[in-house]
Amino acid sequence: MSKNPQKYPYEYRYNKARLIVLKFLRITKTDVYGINVPALTEGQKVFFVGNHISFLDPVAIMALSERPITFASKIEAKKFPIIGRVLKIMDAVFLERGNLKKEILAMQTIKKSMLEENTNWGLFPEGTRNKVYDRPILDFKPGSFKLPVTTNTPIQPVAIWGTQMVLTTKLNWRRFNIYVSYLPLVKPSDFAGNTIKIAEHTQQLIQTEVNKLREEYPQRVAQFYKGEDFSKIFNG
Repeated sequence: MSKNPQKYPYEYRYNKARLIVLKFLRITKTDVYGINVPALTEGQKVFFVGNHISFLDPVAIMALSERPITFASKIEAKKFPIIGRVLKIMDAVFLERGNLKKEILAMQTIKKSMLEENTNWGLFPEGTRNKVYDRPILDFKPGSFKLPVTTNTPIQPVAIWGTQMVLTTKLNWRRFNIYVSYLPLVKPSDFAGNTIKIAEHTQQLIQTEVNKLREEYPQRVAQFYKGEDFSKIFNG
């Protein structure tokens, strides 16, 4: 299916890809907890934006979304085992850093999909994974918000925590917890389409929630860990 995705209806592909994601999470003994998960209705579109700490971030969002969603991701994600295949099945767009021509074509592809298809899109505007446990979110790139502005699509900020714990040799837990917190929608029109202000506002919303999730995390997973100092374990 990942080699010839267009042979299959899109929603069929998404349902299959999501089943793979859910099975992957079961195998890795990972539980994904959603906080204030929105009930998206048929035809309702939002543009997901989140902090980026692991290549499993899209997996966490897919696990909680029955409505089809796909992502713009860096080209290296194609090589990730399982995750790369899932992204291909979902018509994800892979961005090649430094290749302006391909980046413009990718943005045009996403824009057309947002306007014409019943698909939600998402990306991680930090541009790279933030691997240091207690480091603030990296600056959100204003250019990442041009798509929701030009298509007048509400932005759904999500704060993610715990994906960096899964599939690491640094921990040996019985189970792993991931938390995805959905924050109030951001409407581009409220900022007159100013992508710089939208980026700053969205980053602050997510940073505040990430701080809360990070502070609460040791207590939430107390039954799995033995007093590890996460800031020393995940120091990038």
